[in-house]
Amino acid sequence: MSKYDWFPDNEWFPGDDPAPQRRPVIRLPKVNKWLLLLAGALLLVSFLLPAFAEFYTDWLWFDSVEKSEVFTTQLLVKAGLFVVFGALMSVSIFLFMWWAYRTRPEFRGITEANAVLPWVFAFAAVLWLASFVPGLEDATRIRVLRASCWILGGSAVAWIAWALLRHAMAVT
Repeated sequence: MSKYDWFPDNEWFPGDDPAPQRRPVIRLPKVNKWLLLLAGALLLVSFLLPAFAEFYTDWLWFDSVEKSEVFTTQLLVKAGLFVVFGALMSVSIFLFMWWAYRTRPEFRGITEANAVLPWVFAFAAVLWLASFVPGLEDATRIRVLRASCWILGGSAVAWIAWALLRHAMAVT
C-alpha cells in the first residue's frame, strides 16, 4: 500500500513528488480467440504431421524386416545425444555468461570525450542514407558517399587513437 492510497490528493505531503502518471493503455484490435487457437492448432499439426509420418514409416519398415531393436537403439541413441549435448551447450553458455559478467568493464557513463560520437555517427549515417535519394546525379551521390565514409572512418580512427592513449599503461 502506498501513500497515494491513503492520501490520494497528496494534501499531507506538500513538497513530495506528484502522483506517478499512468501509461496509456494500447488496445489491440479484438480478434476471436477461437480463431487464434484454431490457427495455432493448424500450425502445430502442419509441423508435427510430417515428423510423425516419418517416425511411423520407419517403425513399420524396421518391424517388417524384424529389426525393431535397431529402431529402438536408434531412438535411444538420438535421445541420449540430445540430452548430453544439450547439457554441454547449456553448461558452456552458462560459464561464458558468468565469465563475461565477472570481467565486464566498469561503466563510466558518457564523458566529454565520447559524448559527441553518437552525433558524428548519426550525421554520417544520414549522409549515407541521403546517397540513396532518387534523382541525385551520380557525381553528387559519389561525393555524399565519400563524405560519409570520410566522417565515419576519421571518427573511428580518432576514437581508437584516443582510447589507446587514454588507456595506455607504462612499460616497466
